[in-house]
Amino acid sequence: MSGTDKIVEKYLWYLKNVYPFFERDFSIIQKASKVAQEAHKWQFRKLTGTAFIAHPLRVAIMVAEKTNDLTLILAAILHDVVEDSFEKFSMSYIYKNFWDEVWFLVDSVTANIDYYYKNPKTIFEEKTDKFLYWVMKDIRCAFLKLMDRDHNNKTLEWLKIDKQIRKSFETQALYNPLKKIIWLDDKKFVYKEAQDRFIQYLKKKKIKNTEELRSSLYQDVFEDLDSYNFQLFYYSSNNIVRKIENKKMFEKLIENNYFDNKVEILSITEDIYWNFNCLFRYEKGKICCQDVKMKVSNFQG
Repeated sequence: MSGTDKIVEKYLWYLKNVYPFFERDFSIIQKASKVAQEAHKWQFRKLTGTAFIAHPLRVAIMVAEKTNDLTLILAAILHDVVEDSFEKFSMSYIYKNFWDEVWFLVDSVTANIDYYYKNPKTIFEEKTDKFLYWVMKDIRCAFLKLMDRDHNNKTLEWLKIDKQIRKSFETQALYNPLKKIIWLDDKKFVYKEAQDRFIQYLKKKKIKNTEELRSSLYQDVFEDLDSYNFQLFYYSSNNIVRKIENKKMFEKLIENNYFDNKVEILSITEDIYWNFNCLFRYEKGKICCQDVKMKVSNFQG
């Protein structure tokens, strides 16, 4: 038995203890696990040497702890397969060997492909737009990504500092607001309830597309900065330049005092072809308003 065989066996044993229908669904879970094991067989964490296959299997366990949705569990096992092994396991492979719902959940979190499988002519300029497109179709996409990001955050310190900061910002600006919308903290994930809450959020905010959703989530986080991943975000804020290329989004953000009062605009340019570019950074002192100071103090303590 190889090293990765032992890892798969161990994590499937853990999964058996949290997923009540494990015996019934064992054959399809095993099939997904073998695909993931093959896709990630040459991958190891650079600093720890841990086999990467442990990550998707651990995410699957985290999913099973909050829901008995087999589709989500399979998608968790397979969520990095296409991104890391496109030549052998394409999106077409996932679609043909599992079922539609597994495919679109995997597609929603596959960041290095800028289109979705059934419509390759629809190109997403930003990787988050592809993810948010699927979130607006099915909130389970957000749940899968949140579980993936929660596990990645536990190993954040092993990444290079620039990746730490980027992932920290994404978590703070996109994933935390989504988590609050669907009330995920310390609760079981109930698909219908989460979907209904998200639909109500879209209606309340009058959101019709991914651009408006991304803008709304960004605004939400500046209204309620919390301590989750905040330490890295806070202490690195003066050194990291951010860019906005969507003028409408920038105009909406700048109207929000929670954004406007916490950033320093470094430059704004717009050429004759209406290509817009705004460079800005967060000002540490301005971010740290009194209520956030308290949260940071609690976080550090």
